[in-house]
Amino acid sequence: EMKKILLALGCQWSMVNRESLIVIPSERLDLATPEDLYEEIGRIYGWERIVANPPHGHLAAASEEPIYRFGDFARSTLAGMGYSEHVGRTCIGESIAHIFKKSGLSLLELENPLSDDARYMRPALVPSLLQAVSINAKRRNALRVFEIGKNFMYAQGKPVEYWGLGIALYAKKEVRKHEAWYELKEVL
Repeated sequence: EMKKILLALGCQWSMVNRESLIVIPSERLDLATPEDLYEEIGRIYGWERIVANPPHGHLAAASEEPIYRFGDFARSTLAGMGYSEHVGRTCIGESIAHIFKKSGLSLLELENPLSDDARYMRPALVPSLLQAVSINAKRRNALRVFEIGKNFMYAQGKPVEYWGLGIALYAKKEVRKHEAWYELKEVL
């Protein structure tokens, strides 16, 4: 039946190594992918005539990673306390990487970076949070942000990926420093 439909569409059908080889006529620009052929066959044959069969086999439920549960808990708790989530870039440039290198960290360098500002994978959330504070400090008197994200570095000569939680609190000078400290202590 499928062969008849494809031949009626002007396609050529042959078998090569027990697989169907279908040559599409050049004037049928709408048939570019295998999915296009399936759709055309279904349209002509009639979708209502095709019997739906559910997949067979035992499907086990995926287990939830504890880190995701912690991330959801931290996210909802911090948002409930008035903090905004910041999602920063996972790549850093040479100027920031230089600071980490001076402290003795071995950074993961990308072989083909998109730009010089994205040459290394970040080893910590600090640069991202500081950037968020510096951009928003010009417009706001106070800022409370957090970030949950992956960090990357070398440990024992192998690349390691790990999760981090960073919190930044910013207030203009007229707010006393100890007030910010107590608020941050309460969060932790």
